[in-house]
Amino acid sequence: MKTKLSVALAAAGCALALSVGAARASVVYGVDLSVGAGSVTGTITTDGTTGTLSSGNITAWNLKLSDGSNTFVLQPSVNDTALIFGTQTSATATGLFLISVAPAFKA
Repeated sequence: MKTKLSVALAAAGCALALSVGAARASVVYGVDLSVGAGSVTGTITTDGTTGTLSSGNITAWNLKLSDGSNTFVLQPSVNDTALIFGTQTSATATGLFLISVAPAFKA
């Protein structure tokens, strides 16, 4: 299941949109991705910042991961923080964009 969920999450990283903008009201982005029998559905909420995002810009998430027969829900608890490394995540008023990088190590 872990491998299939990794594939579904990798599919979430589709594009990178670079723009610069100021923070505004929170924005909730819908997530609805499928890869084979796997899927990721739910929402990701940001603080409204557009352009390149950092970890602090992701304020909430509720994601249901499925490999077609098993599901797992990702939700933040009181001390959870989204981690974003580098400048590969960005947002516009209408979209959240993630870049997926192939793993450096393969089995």
